[in-house]
Amino acid sequence: MHPEFITHCSVQERDLYFLSVGEPRSFPDSISIPSQKFAVFLALNAAELDHTIISGIILPLLRAGAVYFCCYGPDCGRVHDIIDEEIVMSTLDQEDDGSVIMTTWHDDETLEDALWFFVMNSYPDDKYFDACRAGVAISIGNPSWDDQIIRGLKDLTKAKIP
Repeated sequence: MHPEFITHCSVQERDLYFLSVGEPRSFPDSISIPSQKFAVFLALNAAELDHTIISGIILPLLRAGAVYFCCYGPDCGRVHDIIDEEIVMSTLDQEDDGSVIMTTWHDDETLEDALWFFVMNSYPDDKYFDACRAGVAISIGNPSWDDQIIRGLKDLTKAKIP
């Protein structure tokens, strides 16, 4: 699956993409991003979702090169925790070089504020910084978020930075 290019962000020197997935169970097994590493904005209502379904969303993103996750939506704190668990489980047999895949959750913020954080502040670990040239905003199971996210990505990259 290929996310749609939306705009370029000069603050992070990243291209920003958008992907809408109708329901969590239909998240693709693989995702193609034109950057070796990338940041993810994950908008998902996880309140009724089983751990296995959330892992089925996270693992393809990790395999594709996700190095920063911003989680938004109901029960996004639990999504954040599951991401951290999957990161630990997927790196048990790798050498520990001290690098980390960053995760944040934004359960007490508006969609606009969480998206602002993603666009302006999702700086990955130094090990991944140079290779992280894309940001992917993903909306799952809530079409009303889609237009807000696309508009937000465009508006944020046009705003003057103080």
